[in-house]
Amino acid sequence: MNEPIGVTQIFKTAVELYKRNFKIFISISLLFAVTTVGLSKVLNVQNNGGPAEFIFFLLSTIVSSWFSMALMYTSVFLLQGKKVDFTQVLRLPQERYFYYLIVNGILVVMVMCGLFLFIVPGIYLAIIYNFSSTLCVLEKTDLRTSFLKSTFLVKGYFFNILGFFMIIAALVFTPEMLIMPLKENNPSIALAIGRILATLVLPVVMISQVGLYLRMTELKKHMLGA
Repeated sequence: MNEPIGVTQIFKTAVELYKRNFKIFISISLLFAVTTVGLSKVLNVQNNGGPAEFIFFLLSTIVSSWFSMALMYTSVFLLQGKKVDFTQVLRLPQERYFYYLIVNGILVVMVMCGLFLFIVPGIYLAIIYNFSSTLCVLEKTDLRTSFLKSTFLVKGYFFNILGFFMIIAALVFTPEMLIMPLKENNPSIALAIGRILATLVLPVVMISQVGLYLRMTELKKHMLGA
């Protein structure tokens, strides 16, 4: 029988770490939010599916990847009891940035293709390859090893990790659900509130994801050593 992951403890630790280091986490998250809003204003995005929206999607993906990596480094350092320097974690992504973009790009294409094939294959691929981008950054694995090792970490815990990401999905989509009543009458206010809530939630999501990666790595080492 597999040793339990301890999902509740992972989220509890994530929240506690976030509260203790709120300033650095929210600073990185705010940088991402401000940059994204700036891009939407410059491109005059109207959410009508036009060229500006497509360009905004590409640019915001590039920007969000950098800040996601910064949050990832911050999370792993603090979870491991190391000190974090704000300037340092903003510079660190440059070393693995393009690998991260490529791995995430491949993952998105695979998952989207899987979703078109009756949805279930897409969910399956999203779970088994979930750790690929984390491995690419934190363990500096190459593309092939990133996906193979992710599969290894998930093996035997698929449904546990699926449950974990159902909680993550709830966290991510809760801000959107909360502002839905405002969208029809006050779209600008709804958008502003949604962005604020998303900015606050983002660090918890990243800390939890990194915490899960560290826990799965620990479990697999114990299994191999048993």
